[in-house]
Amino acid sequence: MHKEIHTQHQWRFFAVPVDPMFPLGCKTTFRAYSADQVVEFVKKPKGQCLSKVGRYTGLEPVTLFVRWYPTALCDPNRVGVEGLYILEKLPSCPVGMGTFIEPCDFDVGSSDYIKKCIIEVHRQWQAFDTHATILNDWNVWADTHAPKSDSAVEYVTNSRTRKFYNMPMRIVLFNPTVYMSPDNWLNKLGGYSDYDPNFKWPEAIAIAMNSVASDRFNPHPPEARVYSALDEQIVLKKQNFCDATVLYYDGRLKTATAKLLKEMLRRRVGYSGECRNLLRLDPRS
Repeated sequence: MHKEIHTQHQWRFFAVPVDPMFPLGCKTTFRAYSADQVVEFVKKPKGQCLSKVGRYTGLEPVTLFVRWYPTALCDPNRVGVEGLYILEKLPSCPVGMGTFIEPCDFDVGSSDYIKKCIIEVHRQWQAFDTHATILNDWNVWADTHAPKSDSAVEYVTNSRTRKFYNMPMRIVLFNPTVYMSPDNWLNKLGGYSDYDPNFKWPEAIAIAMNSVASDRFNPHPPEARVYSALDEQIVLKKQNFCDATVLYYDGRLKTATAKLLKEMLRRRVGYSGECRNLLRLDPRS
C-alpha cells in the first residue's frame, strides 16, 4: 500500500473522565497501520538494497514495528498521560436543524461558478429548439437545487434543499437507543504466517515514530521512521550464499530418491564440517 510517510491509518477514540488533560472527556490515539508489524517498502538505489527484490526493483522491504501514539512519555508537558485530545468544542447546531451537526461551507466562489456554468449552458444550447428540455432541466436544477451562496448552513436550513444534507452515522451518534454490535469489527485478522507458511519477515527493521506535528502536543516531532543499524556486509554475504546455492539444492532435491532423502535426514554436519551419523557413535562414520 502506497502512502505518505506521516499518514496514520488507524485511530482510536476513548470516553474518559473530564479533567484538564481531556477537557471534553475524549482521548485520541493513533498509529501508522492497523497491525503491530507490517512490511513497508522503501525506495532506495538498487545497489544499496540488501534483499533480492530490492536489487531488482529499488524497493527495499522493511519489517516495520507499529505502536500507538502518543505514549505516556511522548509529551514532556503531559508526562504519564497517554493520548491527546483533538475535540476542543462540541459541534454547534444552527437554529431549526435539530440534531444535525453544522456543515462546512462550500468552497469560496462556488455559487458564482455555478452561475457562470448556467450562463454557458444557455449560450451553447439556446440556439437549438430541439434541446429545450435540456435547458429546462438545467434551469430547474439551478432554481431548486443549486446553492445560492457559499454558505452551507444557509443551504441546509432551507426547507427545499435541507433533504440533500446527509450526515454519516447520525443515528448512531445522536440516538442513544441505537447500539452497534462489535461482533464483526472486533475480529482481529491473523498474522501473515496464518496465510502463507513460507512467509519470512525482511531482515531490515524499523519502528514507526510519533512524527505527526502538533503545535500543542508535538511541536518538534521526530523522524517518521527509525531504522536499525544492520551490518550490510554480513547480510549481503548471506544473501549471495543463498543465491549461489539455491539452484544446486533445488536440483538436488528434485532428483533425489526417497532412500537418499532418508539418509540425508539422518546426517548432521558438525562445526568442523565432518558428517556424523546419528545412529552411530563414531563421528567419522
